[in-house]
Amino acid sequence: MPPPPPPPPNSGGAPPGAPPEESHPPPPMLAQEHHYYEILGVGYDATDDDLKRAYRKMAIKYHPDKTKLDADVAAEKFKQVAVAHKVLLDPAKREAYNEVITLLWQIVE
Repeated sequence: MPPPPPPPPNSGGAPPGAPPEESHPPPPMLAQEHHYYEILGVGYDATDDDLKRAYRKMAIKYHPDKTKLDADVAAEKFKQVAVAHKVLLDPAKREAYNEVITLLWQIVE
């Protein structure tokens, strides 16, 4: 069964497979540190430029040398931001990640 089509541009970034009229938190089974769209603070319809801007912003925010957070916390957040950026910027990895989110939403429903 093919995954549902991505949301139309400017749709508010509804996750694939999620009901369109609801707010769109991550699927309950997806751990917070693995919800890449939320980590970067972008919608599901984010462009590559949106991802790059968000990555730079979050990388500066959590860079261990530039934040007031505990060094261990900052380093962990910085790693999460880097992984999220790497996955979402690669088209094949992003498609696979979106398929997982779609499957999780289908399980929840």
